[in-house]
Amino acid sequence: MFTFNHSRGWDSSNYKGKFYIHTYPLATKKDELRSNDVVDSCREFFVRSYRKKINKEDSFTLWARKAYALFSFGRPKGNMFKNWQLDLKNGSEKGLYIMNSFEKEHKWPQTKLYQVKCTDRNITMIFFIGPRKWTTSPYLMSIWSLCVRIGHNSWLPMQLMNLDHENLVRQLAITSKTGENSDANQLSKTIKHWDPFMSLYSDLFSGQNRKYHWDISHLKGFSDRPEGIIKLVDGTTHYKALYKKYNDLRERKKTK
Repeated sequence: MFTFNHSRGWDSSNYKGKFYIHTYPLATKKDELRSNDVVDSCREFFVRSYRKKINKEDSFTLWARKAYALFSFGRPKGNMFKNWQLDLKNGSEKGLYIMNSFEKEHKWPQTKLYQVKCTDRNITMIFFIGPRKWTTSPYLMSIWSLCVRIGHNSWLPMQLMNLDHENLVRQLAITSKTGENSDANQLSKTIKHWDPFMSLYSDLFSGQNRKYHWDISHLKGFSDRPEGIIKLVDGTTHYKALYKKYNDLRERKKTK
């Protein structure tokens, strides 16, 4: 179990949110997470926080040695904390199963999930640690950060955690079409690209360091906030060179 201190106020609520906090384990106290008061309710802002850290520091920054996400439903009112924390754990395990299925398919190291105790108040928290490959590109982090929260959706396939990879992808493609939220929309439009995109990892990203792949200059002056996997695969990305490279490689290598 990790501990985390959130020093700013956090209002209690009767309603669950979905919040990301960018942090990492301290080198001197490996069971403690670095305090960080910035909370993102938007997944795109969370990914953007990686871009800012990598561009401000260097490609080996501690913030991006691995994929890190402290995830929370928020601070519940009354005596709901235990129920919220249990729901957070159960849903996060579904998201972890989806991540791990893709990681196993491509022989990547696997993301792990850890319980977290907030030391200064009853804020629900759970911590994902994923392999550094996810942090190579904002488009990979877009996939990973979607998996962090996706397990909390009611439209997910029945018996999700018993599906092999091929059936998992097929069922997610089907059931996401029935959902009516942003997670369903994102998944429905991108899920069939996850495997080919990950399979082309070396072709797309080798030869340059992490900082190069997160450099905002690739976007030719446009905003980096909505630059996630959906924009890359539907052709609306401002990183035109990567879009072309991805599609050329898919055609040449006949990836499905």
